[in-house]
Amino acid sequence: MNFDKINKWLSLLGNIGVVFGLVFLVIEIQNNSKTTQAQTRDSVADKLITWQLAISTNEFTANAFYKGWTDEELTSAESMAYTQLVQSSLRMWENEWYQYQIGLYSEEEFLPRLERMETSMSVCSFKRIWGKGSLYSPSFRELINDLIDKAPPKKCT
Repeated sequence: MNFDKINKWLSLLGNIGVVFGLVFLVIEIQNNSKTTQAQTRDSVADKLITWQLAISTNEFTANAFYKGWTDEELTSAESMAYTQLVQSSLRMWENEWYQYQIGLYSEEEFLPRLERMETSMSVCSFKRIWGKGSLYSPSFRELINDLIDKAPPKKCT
């Protein structure tokens, strides 16, 4: 009889241990999710800073970007540099869009990025470069095309 009682108590304690283990696992998963979000945000911010420094600390690149943004005539080398900068920007945006879609960015965090995308896609040269490429995910292409459609009409040459 004592053996039976001990066995029941051990079973009860084992079940309680399993419940506590599951609770601990849920807490750890939530903490891991927050850590992943923080690392993702840091990584995206780091890429953006690197991209901005590449433009701002090199006179040739800064001039090429300015001329492209203001739709001034570019030399062949400037055109190549500007195209690469725009495509890099588009790739960063696609990554941010993906992160937002899977929940690693909140809507509050993503909306300012969306506004920046919208502003940029109203620039004629961004539209031209966008129109030449299709190496982006379908949902991102849809997003950018919608932003272009919403942009105020602007005569692009």
